[in-house]
Amino acid sequence: MFSESRASSLLTILAGCASLLLGTISYAQDALEIADRDLLARHEQLQQQLSEMESSRGRHDPALMEILSSLADSSVRLNLYSDASSLLERSLQIQRLSLGLFTTEQIPLILAKMDIDARGGDWESVNGSMEYLYWLLVEKNVGEGEVLIDNLIRLSEFHLRGVGGDAVDQQAHHYQ
Repeated sequence: MFSESRASSLLTILAGCASLLLGTISYAQDALEIADRDLLARHEQLQQQLSEMESSRGRHDPALMEILSSLADSSVRLNLYSDASSLLERSLQIQRLSLGLFTTEQIPLILAKMDIDARGGDWESVNGSMEYLYWLLVEKNVGEGEVLIDNLIRLSEFHLRGVGGDAVDQQAHHYQ
């Protein structure tokens, strides 16, 4: 069917395409490794900054909250969801110590922690945070008007995520 020269040309073209594809894949892997190294270096830098701030200011200084949040973001980019969750939990504790237990300022941190826990598959923590957030919003009347409604909608969205992501025996809880 094919002449020998056509078959040879096709093989040359295919070999060239394969070589180009392998070169592209190799370049992409190198770029990812560089990005990973940069992320890891940034993460280590943030950890060092946190250690220095803790040494000079103490472990419960409100100024630590910003670096804890940055370190949590860095941990998420490195798929270290458990570490990120622990960092946000610590930030929440500092915030509660400095601003009080029943403040609206903690809600964005609670929601961020819930998102990280859900992404990491830790639905036990998500469920605990959802119960606490509901208690805070409804029982302690933290927030009112549109802010309250927006936070309840966000809580409902997590319940919808739980229907698909939580353990089978817990999914009915998310429908209530």
